[in-house]
Amino acid sequence: MADKSDEILIQQTLNGELEAFDELVRRYQDRVFNLLYRLCHNEHDAEDLAQEVFIKVYDSLSEFRGTSGFYTWLYRVATNAYYSYFRHSKTRKVIKTVPLEVETRWVEGTGGVPRSSEISPDDVASSKETFKIIQEAIDSLSEDYRMVVVLRHIEQMECQHVAEVLEWPVGTVKSRLHRARNELKERLREKLPDFEL
Repeated sequence: MADKSDEILIQQTLNGELEAFDELVRRYQDRVFNLLYRLCHNEHDAEDLAQEVFIKVYDSLSEFRGTSGFYTWLYRVATNAYYSYFRHSKTRKVIKTVPLEVETRWVEGTGGVPRSSEISPDDVASSKETFKIIQEAIDSLSEDYRMVVVLRHIEQMECQHVAEVLEWPVGTVKSRLHRARNELKERLREKLPDFEL
């Protein structure tokens, strides 16, 4: 099953082969969880939301028309689930510990993770502090701005894909991303004067 395309797995699922949907879940569950965790910062909530996302995807798979990639459609379902969670959540809970590989990705801005042998204890401490400062600044953005920053810079999606996920015009994505970057720079000016996004 692992070597089959998403399209084949979708068709097999629609034909009643549940193993095919299990493969789709295995293929994308970590990415969906990571996106939701980066948005809501609560592991338990991210797990619950991810489960809801895959239930929704399974229930509405027959509505998937293939005009965008399955991955894009799945992310759209996930971001809609997050927006619903945020609207109905009275308080936002934040977990203070974040895996180092996520921190490093932000600090380096490359998406790559250096091998642990290349990271000194001082680098780890500096990386954690820098990540905390950046994460707090991102958390202070409006939801729309936060969403475009996470999708574009953490998930490293192209603006066109961000537009498809959020169902916004590409111009809207670019303008909100530009404003979000400016807000982040302003908020980080004192603590991280050399910060670039």
